[in-house]
Amino acid sequence: MFTALVGKDTKKSAIKTRNYLIRFGTSIFYSSPENDPSLARFSFPVKTLKKKVQCLYIYCLNQYNHLLKYVDMKQIMVLSAVLIMILSLGCQRRTVTRIDPERAIDLSGRWNETDSRLVAQEMIADIVSHPWLRRFETSNGRVPVLIVGQVRNRSHEHIDAETFIRNMEREFVNNGTVRLVQGAEFREQIRMERADQHEFALPETIARWKREIGADFMLTGTMNSIVDQFRRDKIIYYQVNLELTDMETNEKVWIGEKQIKKAVSN
Repeated sequence: MFTALVGKDTKKSAIKTRNYLIRFGTSIFYSSPENDPSLARFSFPVKTLKKKVQCLYIYCLNQYNHLLKYVDMKQIMVLSAVLIMILSLGCQRRTVTRIDPERAIDLSGRWNETDSRLVAQEMIADIVSHPWLRRFETSNGRVPVLIVGQVRNRSHEHIDAETFIRNMEREFVNNGTVRLVQGAEFREQIRMERADQHEFALPETIARWKREIGADFMLTGTMNSIVDQFRRDKIIYYQVNLELTDMETNEKVWIGEKQIKKAVSN
């Protein structure tokens, strides 16, 4: 290919280059996983890719033939090199590797599932270790009932707060020191199902009304971030603030925060 591009006879070299493209295009048109086993190793849909590459090939070859008549050979050689690069990139192989979900991997430096899981674990462990829990158990003779409210995302990026809320709820339930009730969204779904049972279910299997457990405390919070950037390097600082509030008195019985700082270099 490169011999054709830099040959002494530029006209002859251009013709060689065009013939090379024709042979390459022919192999694209008539190759398939059935008659070309080398294509079977690719993880993408070969037929879809072939169609796109074929259209690109036809367009570029037509442009090449046009330039062969009207443009100088230096420009033709540049176009030929670009065309070969595009066709080569279109056939790159994609690989997928399964990894341990517990393994911490940071690709972009943004908030990820590892941050969500670790922050939830640390903050819930801190909540159940403070004096408010013992005071409540002493005064009421039972463990408190909690509900997880809104966690507002006020950071510079899109963060799915639902994932963080589910991580905290899992830690509460697995810890066993408090009882947890459903939030507003899922509570309405349960009530609709209960109403449906009263309409269609056997009487002995119906869930009764007015048997829900009221929450003693609500957990709410915010997620904030600060980005300090200079040229291609930046520091991303995340801060998660949570508050536990008495539902009856509005008293804040616990306040906690967790910081994460990441250095991203390009």
